[in-house]
Amino acid sequence: MGCAHQCVKNITLEEIEHKLKECFCDDNHSKFLFALRMLETLHTNDFNINAYKVHCFYDFDLTIPSLCIIYGKLGYFRYIRKHFEVSLTRIDENLKDFKVSSLFLLCSKNYPEFLYYYLPLYMENYKKFVPIKSFTLCFEDFQVGKRISVNTPVQQACEGGFLNILNIIFEFFKDASSIPTELDIHGVNGSSGDNCALIACRECNYSMIKFLFNKCRCDYSVVNFKGESALQSACKGHQHKRSKNLLSICKFLIEEVSVDLAYNYKETLAFCEDKETYLYLMQKMLGLGLETKALEKKFVND
Repeated sequence: MGCAHQCVKNITLEEIEHKLKECFCDDNHSKFLFALRMLETLHTNDFNINAYKVHCFYDFDLTIPSLCIIYGKLGYFRYIRKHFEVSLTRIDENLKDFKVSSLFLLCSKNYPEFLYYYLPLYMENYKKFVPIKSFTLCFEDFQVGKRISVNTPVQQACEGGFLNILNIIFEFFKDASSIPTELDIHGVNGSSGDNCALIACRECNYSMIKFLFNKCRCDYSVVNFKGESALQSACKGHQHKRSKNLLSICKFLIEEVSVDLAYNYKETLAFCEDKETYLYLMQKMLGLGLETKALEKKFVND
């Protein structure tokens, strides 16, 4: 601490905060500890890890624990929890100003080790948290202005294709009698009507689709608020993703999951823009005695 006392005389608060912010852009633990000690020294009597805010990008003021979450610095977070009384609810109070939560960040930014460490702490304090119903990615690091998400944290991880995150959440709650809405793999999104199964189909993520069915036993019979089924979500999603897995996905949904192929089947065919998948769907529909003649000319010139 003597070194910090000596250095702090020759450095401004602005310079200390600049050094601290640099620590979150790299992974220099000793540099982080030194900057933190200088802050403590400068604020000898009133330094509060939960209240002290660092001026960041876009005029955002964030606490040090919040910055640890944002940048996924588990080592830093472990250190401050060991040496200070870090309040998890105060972290979310700070992040709430930007309509984002600690869980949403850990899930959407794919920090599995951090989430594994954080989940037990979160659940110990769960009743103290105030749920955030909508989430906005609003920091520079989060591709500011590019998209707004109304997904729950677990649904955002599913959309991102982060299997490790989903697996951690599933294993943590597999024997639980109740699951928080924001971490419920089986939950239905109140804005879209999608569950994780439909989201995985829309993203044409074959690995996620199989994981959600085989391990989590997700419900693939759900229809979202647009009236779209799992098959339709996959075919529609393929229009944008151009995934090479569409045929495999549809075969899995029909032959393994046993989704209702007859549900709005003409719309399913209308969404399908992959010839091989289209012919497979037609064959299966004909096998059920469904009328497809009017749609058979879709790929006639290919």
